[in-house]
Amino acid sequence: MKTELSTNKSIMSNRFVLFVSSCCVFALLVPSFGMIRYFILHLMFVGVVLWRSPRVSNPLSLTKWDRMDLMFVILLLIFVFYLHWHDFFLHLCGGSSSTANLLTFVAGAVLSIGGSVFIASLLDSMMGKAGSYMVHKQEYRFVSKHSFYHRDVLISLLLAFLVITVCSCFSPLYATNTWCSPACYHTVGKSFWNGLLPYRDLYEHKGPLVYALYSVATLISYKSFFGMYVLSLPFAFCFFHYSLKTLRVLTNRPIASWFIVVGTGVYCTTSYFCGGSVEELLLPFLAFALYVIVKYVKSVDNPCEDAPSTPGLKRTVSFLPRRLFLGMGMAVVLWSKFNILAFYIAIILFFLVYTIRIHRFHDFLKAVLPVTIGFLSVTFPLCLFYSLNGAFDDMMRVYFHDNLFLYMEPSDVLKAGGSTAHPITLFFTVMGMHIRDNSMFFISALIAWIWLRRKHIHVSWLFLSAFVLTALSVFIKPDYYKYYSFILAVFVPFCVLPLSSYKLKPLFKKQGALVLTLVTVAVVVAGSENLWKMRLKKDDYIQFRFARTIMKEKHPTLLNYYCQDQGVFAVTGIVPTDRYYCDFNNELPAVHEAHDSIVANQQVQFVVTMWKSDLEGYSIVDQAMCPVKGVMFYLYKRD
Repeated sequence: MKTELSTNKSIMSNRFVLFVSSCCVFALLVPSFGMIRYFILHLMFVGVVLWRSPRVSNPLSLTKWDRMDLMFVILLLIFVFYLHWHDFFLHLCGGSSSTANLLTFVAGAVLSIGGSVFIASLLDSMMGKAGSYMVHKQEYRFVSKHSFYHRDVLISLLLAFLVITVCSCFSPLYATNTWCSPACYHTVGKSFWNGLLPYRDLYEHKGPLVYALYSVATLISYKSFFGMYVLSLPFAFCFFHYSLKTLRVLTNRPIASWFIVVGTGVYCTTSYFCGGSVEELLLPFLAFALYVIVKYVKSVDNPCEDAPSTPGLKRTVSFLPRRLFLGMGMAVVLWSKFNILAFYIAIILFFLVYTIRIHRFHDFLKAVLPVTIGFLSVTFPLCLFYSLNGAFDDMMRVYFHDNLFLYMEPSDVLKAGGSTAHPITLFFTVMGMHIRDNSMFFISALIAWIWLRRKHIHVSWLFLSAFVLTALSVFIKPDYYKYYSFILAVFVPFCVLPLSSYKLKPLFKKQGALVLTLVTVAVVVAGSENLWKMRLKKDDYIQFRFARTIMKEKHPTLLNYYCQDQGVFAVTGIVPTDRYYCDFNNELPAVHEAHDSIVANQQVQFVVTMWKSDLEGYSIVDQAMCPVKGVMFYLYKRD
């Protein structure tokens, strides 16, 4: 027994050397504070490699799985090196793309492989056995999942309050949300209370439930986004709560500290943008679906783990309320952003194949009717409402037809890069851009899948199928916006699982572990792209500056001419008078024709635009630079 313990310590000592080595190489390859959150994810990734014990003490003599994982780490290092140093080599080679690609790959490979081996040998000779006292694997007694419930609820509440208050531009800590998408949702939402319906009276292409939610938010705050701040809190709480419940199903070990750090990092990514995206609002529904299916699979694969406190199958998919909620969540996704329905398609196909494979097809049949009833309980009232108000055909045409055909043109970002020649080339270009700008999600998914394939093989196939189909639903769109990938955040918490084998308390005292967690959270939050906007006051924003001029009139009217909604409608409380009240991300000719007609006939009193031009019958009364977008906007007033 003593010999075994000594061997394990020796193994962990070598693991520590390899762990620190790879982290040092990463830091050398990417010397940028902006990469701090990716560096944290890389530490976790290397943790997965070191999780599986080699049978010999030599850190370079690894098992088959360890060698495979180490190969993934090296490829990751080369990929990161390529992203950040390719432009340098391209300039060095005088613009030769093929030569630059080759040199970048070779340099990345040499530094990644050679650097890891060199630093590993150096640290091993310097530190000796020191690592065995700093990092070691812990053995834990079984702890009931139910004992974590109240603490997990508190963690989810505090974490939701933290990320929404600090990272979301809906928060009172920010003057306003400058993102045009929430501005459009707010404009359409408040117009609902003035007798105007989406699609019929105001052209918009998102799902009707998005505008229904924002209409509720305008009841809380009509001329600000504070209402969405209030509503965002329960959405974030539900996402964290069901993600944490899913992790508790998969492990009994302490994960709270790791979950807090990773959960904070999700809302600090570039894809979170300013907050208020449809993807953000759909996360709790996807997290709940994963929880239900994962719990079912676990209860079938390991029924003894659910006894006696949890009755197994009766508390999972066979439990009627959960089946109803699954169907309702599917309907919410359909009527919010239908391409994300690929996630539900993946879990349904997995559930079908899995139940057939384990000879429990009757469980699938039992779930069909309740899920369908839940789906129709949302879909039928919504369709009935729009039908009775004569807007059903408009909704179907705009939401489905226009999104499927008018929005299938490459975006300006892709056109500028010249990546529109072939659909396959376009697909891989979009995929590469999403991986480049949101690599945290893809690294996290890889971390989670490596762990799941060893511990829970069936759950790993569920995870893989759901992630791949959801990612494809993002990549298949020929336009690129960073926030599209935020829906993949539902898979990020799973990367906590490999770290559940390690506990902070043995490394530090209880207070030290808490301080370390808080410091790490602070570092991650510091990487948020929105944090600097807290310095801006209302007077710095064009929305409030233009509003002072506009609200001097008794009954002002407004148009966003050839530009998207900048939030002036929101802060002034003005309701649009035309169906095409702003520009959109599609090539609909009717939009610009309507704008030209409105301006030519002087149908509105004020015009906001980013183009300085001679508008007949209008004069410029104010102009200002948007401090966030760096674009000059002009306010015209009718003569």
